Amino acid sequence: MNQTLDIQIKIPDDHVLITKENYQHFLEQQLIGRSWNMKQLEEHTNRSGQWLRKNILEVPDFRDELSEFVSFPQRQGQAWKFGALKMSQWLEENQELIFGRSE
Repeated sequence: MNQTLDIQIKIPDDHVLITKENYQHFLEQQLIGRSWNMKQLEEHTNRSGQWLRKNILEVPDFRDELSEFVSFPQRQGQAWKFGALKMSQWLEENQELIFGRSE
């Protein structure tokens, strides 16, 4: 026998309920046309710059793909620059590969 329960949940006036798809779209819109420096990438990933360089940025297998949206420093002291949207998407799509090789 199937049982069902109908409930109502009051959503406070200062909150909204949206689909995951709409939420993801909203997040992507926040990143379009933006770039990150190394500190911002560290904040986004909660990893140190040293960890990011060792496990992602300096990994030969990733370099060609990353070079489409990462400006690699050409000399000592030059800043890193990352296309925020594409870097975020790449990190999301490659989570298992990245964390599988480093941990």
